Amino acid sequence: MPKMEVQEDVKPITSSAALSHSASCPASRSASLSVKSQKAKLQDVPPDFSIIASMGQKALRVHVATIDAFPSANTKNEVAWFCIVDAVGDSQVLKEHLEELKGDESAKEQVITYVWSACAQLRGELIAKAKQKVVSSYSISNATSTKDLSGLVMWLIKTGAFIQGDLDLKVKSDYLLLIH
Repeated sequence: MPKMEVQEDVKPITSSAALSHSASCPASRSASLSVKSQKAKLQDVPPDFSIIASMGQKALRVHVATIDAFPSANTKNEVAWFCIVDAVGDSQVLKEHLEELKGDESAKEQVITYVWSACAQLRGELIAKAKQKVVSSYSISNATSTKDLSGLVMWLIKTGAFIQGDLDLKVKSDYLLLIH
């Protein structure tokens, strides 16, 4: 992963936005990420660690897209931390911030929660795109019930009929196998 690509859209921590955020962010805000109903946001991460959090999230997206699409929630801390450390790379300044982060359990949990949020987001995007593509490629109606859709998918997999690009599932038949 090229380091320039990861860093190009990240604001420096000395920006006025980051400084004003740290002044207006109450200490009790750290508990806000523990509530499942709230979405992890970069603005909830302490400003000193926002660059590391942003870079870690990008590294996790790459990890999910190329190595492990469905990392277990049981390994959340380990996978997220690995991606954070990987994103920091050889940057001495960022390594110093990483050492600070190791010592601040509350901030570390906020950063890991923010980084981990990339998993669900990326999988959601992938599922939406796959559903859209499958529906259009195989002439599946959006009104198809879950049970019917499951049956169609199983038929596609078992028969290998998915290879036919112009396949219309409305006329599903074993005849398609004879053509193949």
